[in-house]
Amino acid sequence: MGYLAYLAARGQRGDTAALFELQRLRPDEPAEDARRLTIRSARPVQPNAILYDGPVITHRVQRNGDVEYQRNGAALLVDQGKSVRLWQNDRDAIEIALRLAQRKFGPVLELTGPLEFQMEAARVAADARLHVEFADGAIQRIFVERRDMAQELRERRDQTQQSAVCSLQSAVCSLQQSVIHCSASRNRLASSHRGAGRRSAMFRAPIPNPATILSGRQYARLAQRNWHRQDRQCTFSGMMGTASFTYQNNRGCPSVRRSGSAPF
Repeated sequence: MGYLAYLAARGQRGDTAALFELQRLRPDEPAEDARRLTIRSARPVQPNAILYDGPVITHRVQRNGDVEYQRNGAALLVDQGKSVRLWQNDRDAIEIALRLAQRKFGPVLELTGPLEFQMEAARVAADARLHVEFADGAIQRIFVERRDMAQELRERRDQTQQSAVCSLQSAVCSLQQSVIHCSASRNRLASSHRGAGRRSAMFRAPIPNPATILSGRQYARLAQRNWHRQDRQCTFSGMMGTASFTYQNNRGCPSVRRSGSAPF
């Protein structure tokens, strides 16, 4: 096994020092081609061994120092040391290439390839909220306009969501206040009923004049007249000697129940 193959094998196993040495020993850079879809640094950079790691993305280190990336087994892009070349130009591929180039080369990037690809790369970078800058002025303007528009849309969406949350919170507070008010009213009503019941639920029939001799039936009639003047939903007792008369309201129909030994 040659030295380059040895470095490639170690680089494949994650040895960053071996990968760095392999890229440093690269004999020459690939010839530039304006038709290639590439992302490179707009400023001089030193070789580095930065790798991209993501779901369904695999890489393979070559003997010449290139790092080829695949997505689900299909060629995606290649890290050529001083540039990243794309084999596919869908949005996901462009975003992966931009993220790798940003890590390897810094924020200032230069694009080559068709104008449609460069414009799409600027839009993808803005949508992905990448902190990059493009060397070409026209591409940078597209990036800034797209970024500002996306930021405005996010702010509007956040304001709409916040307004919806505030409206929901206001509705919940109003409902809670209504429930509390109803509960308080119900408690006051129940307390009023209980107070009325305590005040008039149980009272004695008027005691006749001791000089007047009343029979048990007369005493009951006297208690009944007194009941008609009181709350009809109350129960009271009247006593005469050893007799006790309880007058009860039974669904609006008064009745007299005798207890004791007094004659009726």
